[in-house]
Amino acid sequence: MSDKELDQMTEEELDALAAKKRARIQGSESDLRAAGRLTKQAAKGAAIAAGLRKPDDMRNALKWGRNMGYPRPEKPWPWFMLIIGILGLFAALFPGLGVLYFYWSKKENYKKQCNALLTKWIDAGRPNPDT
Repeated sequence: MSDKELDQMTEEELDALAAKKRARIQGSESDLRAAGRLTKQAAKGAAIAAGLRKPDDMRNALKWGRNMGYPRPEKPWPWFMLIIGILGLFAALFPGLGVLYFYWSKKENYKKQCNALLTKWIDAGRPNPDT
């Protein structure tokens, strides 16, 4: 999109365009709904296709964040905790649901922290993490 086209857009159109770009970068559900995307995978695929995000961007953002002193995202629980949660459902309903909930919440928290770090990295101009 050229500068001339951007100058002719109204504030509402610029806000909608910004929401679409944020949805492609962050992939959050509210931004995806605002941008008219149906799924997170569709937004990630569109962002990669548009050149906004490459497959190794997350790795570079994590390296950059470590070099800049940002706190590392908390790792989610390992996959075997999912199996323990499912087995816990057979033993007792509430403990199994509790384990599955904590597994899910840790995984979602990790995704949010990684996306926040990715956004900071992109806002910083995608610097090379090795320098």
